[in-house]
Amino acid sequence: MKKLLIATLLGLTAASAQVQAKTLLVYYSFTGNIEKAAVAVKDQTSTDVIQIQPAQKGLNYAANNYSLGSDLVDQIRSKPNDASSYPAIDPVDVDFSKYDTIIIGTPLWWSNMAAPMQTFLFHNGKAMAGKKIGLIVSSASSGISG
Repeated sequence: MKKLLIATLLGLTAASAQVQAKTLLVYYSFTGNIEKAAVAVKDQTSTDVIQIQPAQKGLNYAANNYSLGSDLVDQIRSKPNDASSYPAIDPVDVDFSKYDTIIIGTPLWWSNMAAPMQTFLFHNGKAMAGKKIGLIVSSASSGISG
């Protein structure tokens, strides 16, 4: 009887944890396509949403065939373990312990994740370890690589 009671309590605890499980969608959107997807997810679910913003405002990543965005991605690629190779983003305060699922929303720049989102993941990736991860990407022309 004692084992049955313990098993039942463990089952109820697990079921309760699943009911309380939360999802976080973190997104960066330059042209608005990923933002539209993030809003649609938020409108149809109880997902919390955080938008990533570059610290330097007013940059036109699309100018000169996305040369600025391409340069930022190249800097990251050349020194992926160096924090100084990532462009600064506005501070983001997230308690990852509240979430069991995290969805990342980002455009692709020359087949790579946009640099501001790479910055967020560089600084927060370890805190997301063990979470279920989803991905929403948009691209005008390129596919996913690397």
